[in-house]
Amino acid sequence: IFQCSFTFPEFSAVGEWHPRLYLSDRAGNYRYYYPASEDGLLCYQDDSGGEVCLDVGTTDVELQ
Repeated sequence: IFQCSFTFPEFSAVGEWHPRLYLSDRAGNYRYYYPASEDGLLCYQDDSGGEVCLDVGTTDVELQ
């Protein structure tokens, strides 16, 4: 399970935000996750260049 928190600046633009995640560790491993579409899938490129998508549920953030 991955869990994180973040803070938007006070005057951030109102609207829908789509998160993209760049994760890395001290050993130099990294992975960039990006939304595939509006269906709740986050994807990344595996070592062979293929796209791997994971169903993580709702990933959109809406500021009002």
